[in-house]
Amino acid sequence: MLLFSLKLHPPFKKIISAFSGGLFFNLFLPSTIGGDVARIYSLLSHTGEGGKVAATVIVDRLSGFLALTFISILSIIVGGRLIQSKSVIIIVVAIALTFTIITLLMFSRRTSKAFSSVFKFFHLERIENIWKRIFDALSLFRGNKMLLFKNFLISLIIQGSNVLAIYLIALSLGVKTGLIYFFIIVPIIAVISTLPITIGGLGLRDASSVLFFSKIGISSNIAFSISLISFFFVTFVGIAGGIIYAFSLHSRRLR
Repeated sequence: MLLFSLKLHPPFKKIISAFSGGLFFNLFLPSTIGGDVARIYSLLSHTGEGGKVAATVIVDRLSGFLALTFISILSIIVGGRLIQSKSVIIIVVAIALTFTIITLLMFSRRTSKAFSSVFKFFHLERIENIWKRIFDALSLFRGNKMLLFKNFLISLIIQGSNVLAIYLIALSLGVKTGLIYFFIIVPIIAVISTLPITIGGLGLRDASSVLFFSKIGISSNIAFSISLISFFFVTFVGIAGGIIYAFSLHSRRLR
């Protein structure tokens, strides 16, 4: 949807291939950034418009983060009184403010000029040109609020489904905590896991699961099990994505 709005029309099977490759590379590259780079590189080979492709990936990623924080905030409004730890609420608010500021900055001309000035100062003309192409593409989205809203709704469905999946894993392990807790806690864990300081979020996801689930009375061994089982499913999907991506590379070589 985002690609087509920028008049980029790679074959749908190529979009599937790029997205699948991103899922695979997420498994062993830093956080989700590695997979995003792989998606950009793969689609670049089909469109030749690196700036526009990068802009669609950035918008898609920001939309996902905003959906996560929206779910957490809405859940706190509905069931915040059930959370006894003020630290959880503070973290949710801090994350929400951070991503709101990042989103505003990404679409701000002042931000673009500031980045360009920094690149010029360090004589990074090539990076400056890449940034200008990305920002020009991002600017095209500013006038299409309905498109951004649709993308946000899709992100809400995806992130909400992820929360439900984690909740079902917890139920299978005998956890009897209410669903509302998971809509508050899981998005926080998901955001922390995307920090690009570990491979595939390993360690961050597990530690944050143990920390935050303990706030709602889930023991550390059960919380760690929830994290590992969810990572197993992520790994399974990532490997399936890698197979799809590998077959697309094979067909490309044959041509």
